[in-house]
Amino acid sequence: MNLLRKLKKIYWYLDSWLASKRYPLNQSLPYLGITGTDGKTTTCHYLYEIAKEHGYTPLLITTVGAKFQDEYIDFEMKSGSFLAYSIKTFLSNLKQKNYLKAIKALLLHDKEGYEKTYKETHRTTPLASEIRKLIIEYEEKGANLFILECTSHALDQYRVHNIQFDAIGFTNITNEHLDYHGNWENYALAKSKLIGLLKEGGAIALNKNDNKSYTFLKEILDRKYKYNNYRLLEYGIEDIEKIKLENFIIEVQEKGNIQQITAKSVNNVCKDCKQYQTSVRLLGQYNLFNALAAFSIFYGFNDSNPEACARGIKNLKNIPGRMQVIHQKPQVIIDFAHTSNGMENVLKSVKTKGRLWVIFGCTGERDKSKRPVMGKIAFNYADNILITADDSRRESLFEINNQIIQGFKNQDVDFVIHSYYDGLEYDNTQQKFIVRFDEPNENCRINAIHFAIKNADADDTVLILGKGHEKTIDIGGKDIEWSDEKVALKALEKYWNLK
Repeated sequence: MNLLRKLKKIYWYLDSWLASKRYPLNQSLPYLGITGTDGKTTTCHYLYEIAKEHGYTPLLITTVGAKFQDEYIDFEMKSGSFLAYSIKTFLSNLKQKNYLKAIKALLLHDKEGYEKTYKETHRTTPLASEIRKLIIEYEEKGANLFILECTSHALDQYRVHNIQFDAIGFTNITNEHLDYHGNWENYALAKSKLIGLLKEGGAIALNKNDNKSYTFLKEILDRKYKYNNYRLLEYGIEDIEKIKLENFIIEVQEKGNIQQITAKSVNNVCKDCKQYQTSVRLLGQYNLFNALAAFSIFYGFNDSNPEACARGIKNLKNIPGRMQVIHQKPQVIIDFAHTSNGMENVLKSVKTKGRLWVIFGCTGERDKSKRPVMGKIAFNYADNILITADDSRRESLFEINNQIIQGFKNQDVDFVIHSYYDGLEYDNTQQKFIVRFDEPNENCRINAIHFAIKNADADDTVLILGKGHEKTIDIGGKDIEWSDEKVALKALEKYWNLK
């Protein structure tokens, strides 16, 4: 670890510690935490529904935003941190010779706190002081259980440090954010920090189907937390191809001090097992894992009712930007998938009578290794591929798209990659119709969405990936107001007479 990274770690640790002193939380109330590469947000939403079925009034803090009493909260994230504010206030008062105020700033007695805010839409888990202020505010409004989505950045930067969780869960850990963490092992270690925030006697849910992360985390538990008092729940799916999302069984078995939670087909009845029937109403077979993760986390949480957990899973119908169907005939779906694993899961799960269109890009100034991988996945599953911007930031969109196209190498199918221009005609006789949109502005994504919806047949499916719920797009280092949903609806109105 280089010196700059060490200094940053010290800075974030101090910021979290200061925030915990300035905004102390009521730790007698339950906290549930979820981390992983894919499915965190959906798992959190399942937990939210399950908590309601148990009579709680939960506060959810996740990538999509905060949610309370079934309403999403429009709150603003701050640009800095409580430590930055304290230092700035201290220096300002020192300069003005207001020595008493300067000392108060360092002793955390500044009554104003850090209130100057602006919207920052690309951060997932809020900063330590932001999380705590939000929790305190909504506890006063009646929240009595808190569900936190914990990203690897948040865990590495101590944003949820000094919060004690009653139950935690891991979805999966695949290659992502390697630009920040360096390699998979460091990324997984950052995720594993959530274990250290578990309360005495708390519950941990691990995904047995994600063998690499399961083995890695189990080894950490056996080595580092061997003498800790925790409950271990291992969840998995038996023969996923035979399970119907609209009707399956969750089976619970005690194996020593480990609880095995397994999703099975309704035909697989076990007289000596505890079984609970439920259904997943979200599109995508992979959402079965998210539902199972939520069931396991809450089942491990004290005083849980498995029947209520099953009802909570049935209650979740949709999440903004997560397999969100905004039109039928053609079917137009918006999803946040921006990792290679997430993208493949989505593409595999989509059923279409006609051709499958996929619109996607890769973020700039982030992990470059996944770009050709995502290109290859798109080529393997989609009929029509439109490569465009997804937060290219200050990196050349043209070069990002070049790297995505590297994934098309060594294919048996003949194809041509078209560079988009106004008036480009769609040729439905081509087995693979591929277009790249390289304009260094938001028009590249607008044109891609309009082109797909204009040329799609009624039986086709148009899958718009990468942005999901996000309200801005960063092109050229500038945040531009954005909504995949609004752009798609305009195209549907123009070409399909949608009112």
